[in-house]
Amino acid sequence: MKATAIRDSISVEHNGNTYIYRNGEVGSEVNNGKGVHFRALRPGPLRKKIIACARRAEKKEKPTLATETKFPIETGIPIPPKKTMSKYPFDLLEVGQSFFVPKIKNVSTTKAGAHLKRTFVQRQMDGGVRVWRTK
Repeated sequence: MKATAIRDSISVEHNGNTYIYRNGEVGSEVNNGKGVHFRALRPGPLRKKIIACARRAEKKEKPTLATETKFPIETGIPIPPKKTMSKYPFDLLEVGQSFFVPKIKNVSTTKAGAHLKRTFVQRQMDGGVRVWRTK
């Protein structure tokens, strides 16, 4: 029998079968096509052996973040460049420049200004909104 701590439970392998010990219960996880369910193991000598093995493992090894993760740790993956925050060209404007957005009544400039550390002003015009960079 081999026991391994996983998240909030202990996995015990015995004769090619994997049993889960969780909250004092022993069973196996079964996928019935509609989802994964926990099926409890009936009382008997096998159940007692699995509980004893799991409790020994529990005393030796408490679950840690390293044993909890199901996500592989990878090295050497490059970080992609940041995407522009908006579909509007806030980051391209110099002080005094502006752009016009037709057929709308408002352009959210507050978030873009805070992100870019710049100040923008917008005014409704005929047929849309014009946005200027002021600082």
